[in-house]
Amino acid sequence: MRQVAFFLLRFAERLPPADSKDWGRAMLAELDLVNGKWSALRLALGCAGVLTVRALVSLPREVFMRRKSFVAGFVCAGIASLFLLAPTFRQALNVSISPWKIAFAHNPGLNAPAFSDTWPDRDLHTIVASAHARHDAKALAFVAVRLADAEASARLAEEAVHLDPQLTWIYAIVALRHPSLREIPKWVERLDQWDPENVLTSLITVERIDIEHIVRGDIRPGRKLGDLPDWRTAMEHVFQARKFDDYLSSQLDTDREVALRYQFFDPLVILAGFDGIDGTFTAATRLPSYGRADVYSYSQTLIEKGQDLEARGDLSSAVPFYSSVARIDQIIESHRMGSAAPAIKAYERLAVISDAQGHHDQASLFAYLSRHLELKNRSLGDIQILSGMLFSPSWMDVVAIQISAFALFLFSGSALA
Repeated sequence: MRQVAFFLLRFAERLPPADSKDWGRAMLAELDLVNGKWSALRLALGCAGVLTVRALVSLPREVFMRRKSFVAGFVCAGIASLFLLAPTFRQALNVSISPWKIAFAHNPGLNAPAFSDTWPDRDLHTIVASAHARHDAKALAFVAVRLADAEASARLAEEAVHLDPQLTWIYAIVALRHPSLREIPKWVERLDQWDPENVLTSLITVERIDIEHIVRGDIRPGRKLGDLPDWRTAMEHVFQARKFDDYLSSQLDTDREVALRYQFFDPLVILAGFDGIDGTFTAATRLPSYGRADVYSYSQTLIEKGQDLEARGDLSSAVPFYSSVARIDQIIESHRMGSAAPAIKAYERLAVISDAQGHHDQASLFAYLSRHLELKNRSLGDIQILSGMLFSPSWMDVVAIQISAFALFLFSGSALA
């Protein structure tokens, strides 16, 4: 019976208000001094009754205080939600949570596409509708390079060039984003006519050949791309090109003009026009996804041919092969892509041949270029490694973000409870 008394009084002591708890603890301590189990039970019932009445009397005040806190919180949340009416605030909020979207994606990565819909942003649809009404070719080009839907992107590119042939360069950008489009061979012909001898156009052709052979299963163990006649022919055109224009300046000028005309300043959508659908090219390289591998592979082939001629003692015939490798490096700056090894080797061999032929000044120049390119390539490699460590999220980073997000919501809920 004494245990029942203790349990009853202990339960009553936990009732509000807080200023009754000290008196309840004092009564619990006094309960130990009472003789007899029935006397203890009577004391417990009396004290529990007092505490219960006190709790009932204070209940309206407790409810009122909690209601005031709830109302104040609700009002603050309502005032804060008014910021959502401002387009600039909504845009900033979207930008701030975009890294979380990437972190919680199935395949996280900073180079993951920002958008996967046909229309990355409803405003782009508005721009297209307005561009059709105005016959605005640049606005159509602006949207074409930002769509994940390959067919819609190609259709808008065709419309833009039809309205303004000076936008023919848009074919190259869309082809980089969607290398499997069936319109690419036709676009390459137009690009060759509009901007001849641009290595980018030839590399787009080579990439299409790569994809076709890979899809057909022509690349098997023991067989290289260099064994394929059409690939070799296409790479010969690449190494005969005289310039490299990635049309970045043209795209930037167009984007700036369209953004100002339509007052469109969403940074995520703007940046979507400078990144490939699968993150394979950026504004820094602007080459097809297979471009660096193709240039590297064919350069190695030319180096091997030059070395073979050197071994036979035919130094003069080896020079054109080394010169082609050095020239293509100067045109597309392959050291930016970490594939400058063939060019370094080409300069070394040209230095040796020039020295053997008595052209010591040329030998010194080629030796300098080889050392300079090697140092530049090495420093760039260090930067790329550091960038990968700093900006490429590993699975541990993603797990840490997810755990911190869960903890944030958990503690926030606890604080509001």
